[in-house]
Amino acid sequence: MMYPFLYEYSLLDFALVLLYLIIVMEMSNRLASINKKYFLLFLGIGIFHFIMTIVYWFYSEVLNADSIAYYYKPSYVFNNWGDAFGQGTYFIYFLVYPLVKYLGITYLGCFLLFSFVGLIAFYKLFKVYSHLLNNEWNKWLYLLFLPNMHFWSVAIGKDVLMFYGFSILLYNYYFKKSVINYVFPLLLMGFVRIHIVFFFLGALSVTQLFFNKEMKFHLKALLISIVSGIVLVTMPLFLKMIGARENASVAKRLDKLETLQLKGGSSVHMHGENIIYKWFSYMFRPLFYDIHNFLTLAASFENLLWVIMFYTIAKYHKLKSKPTLKQHFWYGALIIIFVTLPAAYILTNLGIAIRQKHMISPFLLFIFYIVIIDKTTYKLKMDSNG
Repeated sequence: MMYPFLYEYSLLDFALVLLYLIIVMEMSNRLASINKKYFLLFLGIGIFHFIMTIVYWFYSEVLNADSIAYYYKPSYVFNNWGDAFGQGTYFIYFLVYPLVKYLGITYLGCFLLFSFVGLIAFYKLFKVYSHLLNNEWNKWLYLLFLPNMHFWSVAIGKDVLMFYGFSILLYNYYFKKSVINYVFPLLLMGFVRIHIVFFFLGALSVTQLFFNKEMKFHLKALLISIVSGIVLVTMPLFLKMIGARENASVAKRLDKLETLQLKGGSSVHMHGENIIYKWFSYMFRPLFYDIHNFLTLAASFENLLWVIMFYTIAKYHKLKSKPTLKQHFWYGALIIIFVTLPAAYILTNLGIAIRQKHMISPFLLFIFYIVIIDKTTYKLKMDSNG
């Protein structure tokens, strides 16, 4: 075995498993205080999330998962914690280093800790969606069992942290938390993928300027100033990431980056394709004609469901019931567009897209629920008037 640590475990791991399940029970109890039926539903979500953690951990060697490198390098390559510090991949090394070197946590233990971060995200999302649905029992909450959402939010790596970041940002927005609550998720996302923060702030600014009728003019001016300042700071990092400082235009560097993304077992050649086709491929493929292993087969079923949900969103996007729903809708929709369009332009590797696109799934579910609620509310209103 090339990596003997893959299937090692300790007494601490058993303690972490027990603690994990106790916290799932506690989360379920707290939600039961809102609606008794939520107890079993979230308990099922938490246990399903735990099962996906064990599945991913067990098959990570077969999948040649990035999580192996994220654990291996802090364990055997870096001599001190400072060497591991950096942005992107290095930030994951930086997080794992003390867990391995100071606490002696195994590969499985690190999986459990990162999985717990994903679990917190699902707990926050459940609170948002259930409140949106008037804290009543609703069959649409079963969408929180979508397997790929769990599978890509349990492993050691960037995807868990991005999923968590977007979930917390949605939670803060929906429940109107103070600005200070945005700092941690944005910093976390910035250390993982700085360009995503850049795109998110652009979407946030547009939604607040054009769709927030309650926001006063001087606050909008302040928002523009703050976002402009952040953009000035982050833009050099983004340009460096795409290599724009080399002797080539930004367009040429993006073109080269797109070509580099073609390398990999799950890539499809989309160079020269229009942006709509690329975006559809990024969001909803692999579909059944892309199947080449079990993962793509499972993803195809789920992606078909996402296609149906997106069709519903597109068909009923002209909301008719509550003005607040319209503001929420465009907040979620613009964040999805701002984040996914740039990614779709340069990313043609479906294996990477399967993972990365799930960071915005909290917002896609959010606007889907809004459309369903609006459609139901409007129908009831018409029936009562008729």
